[in-house]
Amino acid sequence: MLFAAAVLLGSALRAADESDGEAAVRVDRPIVAPAGQIPASLLLLPDEVGRAVVVDVDTNRLLVVERSERGVEIVQDHYVAIGKAGADKRIEGDEKTPIGVYYVTRFIEGRELPPIYGAGALPVNYPNAWDRRLDRTGSGIWLHGTDKDDATLMPRSSRGCLTVLDEDFLEIREGAAVGDMPVIVGHGIDWATPAEVVEKRESVLSAIELWRQDWESRDPERYLRHYAADFASDGMSRQRWADHKSRVNPSKKFIEIGIEKLALYSYPGEEALVLASFRQDYRSHNFERSRLKHQYWRLEADGWKIVWEGRP
Repeated sequence: MLFAAAVLLGSALRAADESDGEAAVRVDRPIVAPAGQIPASLLLLPDEVGRAVVVDVDTNRLLVVERSERGVEIVQDHYVAIGKAGADKRIEGDEKTPIGVYYVTRFIEGRELPPIYGAGALPVNYPNAWDRRLDRTGSGIWLHGTDKDDATLMPRSSRGCLTVLDEDFLEIREGAAVGDMPVIVGHGIDWATPAEVVEKRESVLSAIELWRQDWESRDPERYLRHYAADFASDGMSRQRWADHKSRVNPSKKFIEIGIEKLALYSYPGEEALVLASFRQDYRSHNFERSRLKHQYWRLEADGWKIVWEGRP
């Protein structure tokens, strides 16, 4: 009898501690950026985008960052709830929030959804190309509102989505560019000075420009030196990619590559990985095409190499 009472008391105390811990997380405690520093993940926001969401799953904070004449600035800071099982989503139904760089794909009005989604939802493109490369599964990851208030929205309460209070969702929704606004989710936020961001940005930009020039040269050896040994593209191995490009490139009388709307984001949860997103304009003597392309560049001992390339 005494033992059973002790067990019940212990359970009650643990529940109280967990409740106190959740309450502490829900306290409004904006992130204070180190003086003169910005989120290091935002290497390049193109003019057409201008706004990004950066989420720290460890402190349950969501930042909205904008580019302006003064540079990159934090304009919103909100409490955000994540998956019941935490972060690092791997498989369908694990109730975890994914770590990575995602894009808002559309806006769904609250009136079109069940009440639990509150003012509406901004679905994102999980699983993205990098998730698929790593065999991560699942779907239906949204940034959305809620029918709860700040006293009842628990830090870990979704099935993997990012959940914010309705008034916060409406602020985030205003100015969100569907298809372009990145949602960057990570453990903590890496900070860097603008000079450090520029240094890394220029390093990646130089690699991309050299890749572009080498493609235009039509020399397969020069072109393929930019691709990592473990490169893959939608089921195509590096060898198949090399065989294909070695046949096609020299057959062209000329190749011209244009790059527009270039965005660069350091990828959270990965060592020295950068996502490059851009509009690619390809033109040769017998073919033209314009399309959105994503490349994942990894810094290796001999420089930046492409480990994945293709449509988002």
